Amino acid sequence: MRLIATVLLMTFAGSAWAEWVKYAESKETVEYYDPATIKKRGKFRRVWMVSDLKRRGTRNELSRLLLAEYDCEENRWRIPFVSAQSERMAGGETLGTDDSGNVWNDIAPQTAPGIVLQIVCRPPGQRSI
Repeated sequence: MRLIATVLLMTFAGSAWAEWVKYAESKETVEYYDPATIKKRGKFRRVWMVSDLKRRGTRNELSRLLLAEYDCEENRWRIPFVSAQSERMAGGETLGTDDSGNVWNDIAPQTAPGIVLQIVCRPPGQRSI
């Protein structure tokens, strides 16, 4: 699984790949998603996202590239893959990866995951923020 995730990361990582759309900002991060990567499988949606950190993280990263999966019927999400990147917008070197995010988490209203859930679960023509 890690090999597949690494190949995916190398294929898709970096700002040259994505048309990132900002959807949220906090004291710690600025959050983006790439609408071109939204994939539908039944009640599930997958999308690539970037968390740009305002301060370096525990792995000395400035951003995190995430593959997020949303359950449109159960209002929950999980992150099956995340990588720590040395530069902003998923750029630079990969400082570490994790592909163990198989636990589903409920989504509270008015949160960053709640915003993305609303976006990715809408029909394609209605996906603006």
